[in-house]
Amino acid sequence: MIKIAPSILSADFSRLAEEIKAAEQ
Repeated sequence: MIKIAPSILSADFSRLAEEIKAAEQ
């Protein structure tokens, strides 16, 4: 779990950024 956590976190973070941009518009 710990080894794959970074990839999951980065994926969630990039997705979060996209959702934030969409919410701002």
